[in-house]
Amino acid sequence: MKEWILTPDRFLSKEELGKLLKRADELRSLGVAKSRKQPVRDWLVIRLALLSGLRASELCGLAPRSETVGTFSTVDHCDLRRCLR
Repeated sequence: MKEWILTPDRFLSKEELGKLLKRADELRSLGVAKSRKQPVRDWLVIRLALLSGLRASELCGLAPRSETVGTFSTVDHCDLRRCLR
């Protein structure tokens, strides 16, 4: 098996990161305007992946669920406890 060596060229540059986040924001805004869920989901996954430090396997293991908070609101979120074990 070929050894995988982590080098700077395997990372996004600051410019590439900025462009990716800006484009994801633009597509999310268009998706919200057209009542589409996929661009919003994609935006969330991109931001979560880039800004959280979670590994790909941890991101894939997240499961959305709904819970009632207090007596008035429902929040959709992912079970991060599973990833943090």
